[in-house]
Amino acid sequence: MQIIAFLLISCTAVTSLIFVVGNRFDHLTSLAEQLNLAGRLRMLSQRISLEAEAVELKSPGANDALRRTLAEFEQSLIQQTALEPESSTAAAPIEVLRLQSAWKNLHDVSDALIQAQLSGAPSNYSRQNMLLLSNLALEAAEANVQRLLPRFNQARLSLRWLLPITLMGGVVLTLLMYYYLHRRLLQPIAQLRRFLDKLADGALRSRLQVRGDDEMADLFVHANRAATMLESASVQQAKDLVLLRDSELRNRTLWEISTDAIVMLDIDSIIRYANPSSLDVFGYSPEEIIGQNIAVLQPPELRAQHIEGMQRYLQSGHRKLNWSSIETKALHRQGHTIHVDLSFSHMRLSDTQWFVGTFRDVSQRKSEQERLRLNERAMASTSEGILITDANAPDHPITFANHAVSVISGIPHADIMGRSGRIFFNGDDLQSAEVAALRRMLQSGSAGTVTVRSRRIDGSAFWNELSIAPVLDSNDRVTHFVSVLKDVSERKRHEEALIRSANFDALTGLPNRVLLNDRIDQELISARRYQRVFGLLAIDLDNFKIVNDNLGHDAGDVLLCEARDRLLACIRENDSVSRVGGDEFVILLSELIEQEDIDILARRVLSTMERPFNISGSEVFVGASIGAAIFPRDGASRSELLQHADIAMYRAKDQGRNNYQHYADHMQSRLKLRMSMETQLRRALENEEFELFYQPQIAVATGRVTGAEALIRWRSPSLGMVSPAQFIPLAEETGLILPIGSWVIDRAMRDLATWLQLPGGSDCQVAINLSARQFSQPNLLEIVADGLQKNLLQGDKVELEITESLVMTNPQRAKELLASWRALGCHIAIDDFGTGYSSLAYLRHFPLDRLKIDKTLVNDHAIVKAVIELAHSFGMQTVAEGVEDMATLDMLHLLGCDLIQGYYYSKPLPIDTFIAYLAQPSCAATNKPLSAYQEESL
Repeated sequence: MQIIAFLLISCTAVTSLIFVVGNRFDHLTSLAEQLNLAGRLRMLSQRISLEAEAVELKSPGANDALRRTLAEFEQSLIQQTALEPESSTAAAPIEVLRLQSAWKNLHDVSDALIQAQLSGAPSNYSRQNMLLLSNLALEAAEANVQRLLPRFNQARLSLRWLLPITLMGGVVLTLLMYYYLHRRLLQPIAQLRRFLDKLADGALRSRLQVRGDDEMADLFVHANRAATMLESASVQQAKDLVLLRDSELRNRTLWEISTDAIVMLDIDSIIRYANPSSLDVFGYSPEEIIGQNIAVLQPPELRAQHIEGMQRYLQSGHRKLNWSSIETKALHRQGHTIHVDLSFSHMRLSDTQWFVGTFRDVSQRKSEQERLRLNERAMASTSEGILITDANAPDHPITFANHAVSVISGIPHADIMGRSGRIFFNGDDLQSAEVAALRRMLQSGSAGTVTVRSRRIDGSAFWNELSIAPVLDSNDRVTHFVSVLKDVSERKRHEEALIRSANFDALTGLPNRVLLNDRIDQELISARRYQRVFGLLAIDLDNFKIVNDNLGHDAGDVLLCEARDRLLACIRENDSVSRVGGDEFVILLSELIEQEDIDILARRVLSTMERPFNISGSEVFVGASIGAAIFPRDGASRSELLQHADIAMYRAKDQGRNNYQHYADHMQSRLKLRMSMETQLRRALENEEFELFYQPQIAVATGRVTGAEALIRWRSPSLGMVSPAQFIPLAEETGLILPIGSWVIDRAMRDLATWLQLPGGSDCQVAINLSARQFSQPNLLEIVADGLQKNLLQGDKVELEITESLVMTNPQRAKELLASWRALGCHIAIDDFGTGYSSLAYLRHFPLDRLKIDKTLVNDHAIVKAVIELAHSFGMQTVAEGVEDMATLDMLHLLGCDLIQGYYYSKPLPIDTFIAYLAQPSCAATNKPLSAYQEESL
């Protein structure tokens, strides 16, 4: 109430000040208006005098002007009189009364003057009278102005002082009001807010300090009382929470430390709680199964049964099963079922129904039971004999024997039981060292295994692997022995066979590397002792991988065995052949008299390997690369001789294969060069060191370029331009030919897409060579199809070249693959035709388009004629390679050859030079062996 009273008084004071200032301002405004009207009356008095003179002089319009001025004077005088404090004329100031009197006289004279002028009669008033009355009115108006002017100045001066005083009073009252409100209202409110914040933060012991007896003090008292009640309630709540937490902790601890999985469900069978043991039992953590239906833990065949049982219980309260113990199955996270003992209960918490299930994993118990059952069954049915003997009885009588003991020994089961183990031995066997070891194990109570010779009931001997293990009681005393009898007679025979297999190759029966090393070591000892010479031939079958890839490993095994027979037929009586690798053989030549002996044998091996091998009905040509090393000339140790023979063999491969080489010191450097080249070759593809050159193919009839053969070149930063003859065999051998071949296909098709868009190139196709390894590549068809699709090419613009030996290695597979290429629209050519071995009966059934005559045969008139006629009879074209002069060209033209390529027209050209070559006139018109473009190429 005090605050409200203060506010009312402050508002009243401020209102009074505002009223006083407003009243004084209104008074000043009224005086200003009166002063303005007084001045106007003075001005109008002067104008009436002038206009009356104009009326007397009969000036046009003077009468109307005078009437208007008189009317205006009268209106201003009325306003002046109305603004006076009193409206009655008796109380009016003397100046106003004089002005009214002067006005009346002036008005009467003016009207008479105007009437006289209008009627033309003589006026009773003269000009002097009019002027006198005007001056009287002017004097009265001036006196009125002088009367009002001091009053106006006084009112203005009083207002000038009153306004600042009022403003200062308002500010002071406002500050006093703010101070009072801040002290008595705002501060207590802020204090109350901070107090409530402390209560919200939990500081329930906080209290407000009460001062005074106003409304805010009363509010503080109530706030402190509420805080006291909250503190008391908080203390009680804390006690209740401790009790509740202790109770919950006890229950939760019991649930969470339980090794059984405990799951709580709602009435919709949704899992709302699971203890940590659910991870051990079901494989699910609690977080993973909470919120899921219990069906996630049930095998599919039990889910419908669970739903039916729950519905029946919720509707009728009837239980079909005893919920305290249910033996059932559950579904593990990994998908297998587990055996569980389930205890189920129903409870109600906070008006909510819950079902709690306790699952105990009894899978191990079930497994143990099953294992015991299986063990009993296994002991009864195993093929190994099992005996149990009593360790504490004399002679260790047999207390258990399974059926296998009778099967192994031939002794009936009834004759075994209760007898000593000596029934399995005769007198001589009991004296052996193995039986003595057996006695020591029985006497010491230790476990062990011995292999002893035992006897059957018919007296026949067999090798018995006898394993003995003691059985201990709770005091670690031996009560029984468990013995396992195993007839290992067959294994003994296998061990003898293994000793042989450790030294001989399983496929060919030839000595392996282990036995070869031993024989070389023996030969070294003999050669050093008797100053003898011996030699080694390292033999590697050429193209063996191609046979393996195309005909399969079984065909490869057949080839290796036939190669073994041929090698054995070549050697002398004292020599030996060993197989040391997949397709690698070594011949050890003893007691060489001179080097020619090893040369004769090497030539004999080459000759026999050149003959075709008949593998699965197909003729296969392999050949061999042979390296020779002689002791002591080429090495003094086994490792040196084998290494140098290998080096010479690789030299034979570098020389074109199917030949033999003697080791020489300079071959070491060539081997290092070969290894360096292999390393650089592996990097060449990713470093973009390969290039494609294109050798034009010319139509003999028209002389126009109809295609080009893509030829790879390797521009190595360190080796320079490397010939394909050097790196292609190495790429074939290392398997790098596959990524290189894929690159060639992709690059050739990209270049083809380029020149097809240019003048002169629209009818020019590209020919791509495929290697033997590529031909066996499983995804070769996809690589070709992808290249065509990626470069938007038609298949008929691409020709794939393969050798006739590739086709004849596996004709059936070749036919299927060629048909797939033909389905893409690609042309197919047989490269180097006439240099290999082929069956004409097979060739006519292949989808071929061209035969390419090898450059080594192009000058043989008879062969060329036969090939051209053969090709034309099969509906194929012919391409002659290596044409270098006009005479050869004329012969080919006369024989009807379709296409030629060779240095006569152009060497292989880089792509830019080849595109320029396409733009020149017909080659038939130039008739020159080389053009300017060819000089730029290799």
